[in-house]
Formats: sequence, C-alpha cells, structure tokens
Amino acid sequence: MQELEFKSQADETACKAEPAALEDEIYAGVAAKGQTEEDKKSSKSAGGQPARETTMVLQEPQYQGSFWRHLLTFDLWLFWLTFFGLWGTGTVINMNAAQLYRSINNGVYDPRRQSLYVALIGLGSAIGRIVSGVIDMKLTRWRRDGVRDISTTLFLPTGCLFLFIAYLVFTVIPPEGLVFPFLIGSIGTGMGWALGALSVRICYARDVGKHYNFMFSSGFVSVIVLNRFMFGGMFDAEGERLNSLPYCNQRSCVRNQCFILMSINVLSFFSGCVVHWRFARFVKREKKCGWSNKCPFRSMKRFKPSKDIQVICKTNVYN
Repeated sequence: MQELEFKSQADETACKAEPAALEDEIYAGVAAKGQTEEDKKSSKSAGGQPARETTMVLQEPQYQGSFWRHLLTFDLWLFWLTFFGLWGTGTVINMNAAQLYRSINNGVYDPRRQSLYVALIGLGSAIGRIVSGVIDMKLTRWRRDGVRDISTTLFLPTGCLFLFIAYLVFTVIPPEGLVFPFLIGSIGTGMGWALGALSVRICYARDVGKHYNFMFSSGFVSVIVLNRFMFGGMFDAEGERLNSLPYCNQRSCVRNQCFILMSINVLSFFSGCVVHWRFARFVKREKKCGWSNKCPFRSMKRFKPSKDIQVICKTNVYN
C-alpha cells in the first residue's frame, strides 16, 4: 500500500485524526476501493480479517480567502455580472407575463390563457433546477471515477442562452405560439438559480453563504433597473404614444425591451464563460503544481493545511 509523505508532523497528525470528524468537513466524497489480492493474503496470513481500504481523496482546489478579500477580485464581479443577466432578465419574464401576452396578442386577453403561461413559468423553472442537479451529479461522478474532469461551472452560462432564445422568439412568434418562449425562458431562469448556487459553492472554499448572498445584490439592482425603469418606462411611453394607457396593445410595446434583454444576456453569457475559464485554469494550475499523492500540500503551502485543506488518510479498517 502506498503511503503519503508529509511535510510536517502537524500534517501527519491532522491526517490521522478521527475519520468521522474529518468526513464532516470534506466537500468531496471518499472513493472506496477494494483490496488487492496481495493485501488480502497478507491479512489472512496474519490471522486477521480482510481489511477494507479507504482511499484518500483530495478536495478539488478552490479559491481560498475570506469574502472581504474576494470582494476586490475580478472573479467575484464576473459572477455578479453573470447573475445580473441570469436572475434579472428572468425576473422580467415572471413579473411581466401578462403584459407580454396582451401586447403580443394585440390587446386580446384571456385569463385562462394567462393562467397557463404562469403555470408554465413554474414548470419550466422546476425543470431547469432538476436538469442542473442531474448535470452536477453526473459531472461529479465522472470526476470521482476519473472519466472526465469537467466542472459544473462550464454550464453556468447555459441559462443566458435559453433566455436569449426566449426573448428572440417573443419578438417574432405569433400569439398562438407563446407557450414556447415562456417555457424556454423559465427553464433558463431555473438553471440560472440552480447552477449559480452550485458554482459559487464549487469555486469558493470559505464564507460560501456571504459569497452567495452577495450575488442577490445583482438581482436587487437588476429588478429596479431592468423591470421598473427599462421595461416599465418604455412600456408606458409606448402606451402613451398609442393613447392606450394603462395598457399597450401592440408588439412594439415590448419588442425593444426584448432586444435590450437579449443584449444583456449576451454580455452575461460571455462573463459566465470567463468565470469558468478562469476557474478551470486555476484548478489545472493547482493540480499541476502539487496536488499529488507524494506532496498533497505543496501547491497550498501558503495556507495552513489543518484549516484550509481537508484530507482522509489511507487506512485499514477491520470488521
């Protein structure tokens, strides 16, 4: 059995601590492997029962440091900009479903049809969240089994793509086909919320709650800017021009807003891609520099292993 080489006595002591206590601190799972035939023979010859081997698995590299330190970093504000488009433009659909329906349908309003669109928004959001969870589970299993090393952050901008398609379709589709953009847009919104939470947890090692809650400030700003001033202001201005207030019963009442929201999603899509690219480059660099069995703490030597790096030792557990 291959043993680990520790750089200090403190690292070895931390590694040999109670496995149950360490297990609670580890985000990554522990992969259990069977014994080799040689180990089984040696165990039986010693008169003991077959040993179960617990293999050490290192946690994936993450951005270290406190929230206040990251507040001055480029990566955190890239996250913020991505969520501005993901959460902000998705909220516009949710809060203005009736206005979109009435304007595109030239003033004809059916409450039953409106109820259908509201139900589709909830359904699409649930689908987006479930799909995001399935993607994360699949990618985590691939990384654990060594099949592919792909981070969930790769799919962070996916919601922007769905929202872009939804707003594009709103500008051209006939009223009978509004089911499609409402469903696609709400799926993008659900994926944005789910993948946003997962990505923040994956990227940051400390103060995860502070990092995630800070992202809600982007939703707060986007609701005021995009919903109240942009969408609402342009909607009222067009309704006043058509002398139809408080309603606006033409597609022109919402078309320009859709173009603006499409542009914001393009910007958020690219910022999300940069988030993944920078994090993937960071992970690759950290693993290349020293995340190996012989020196698990080499690339993190500027941190205290007992606090910032959690490991489980390779041990023999007898039944």
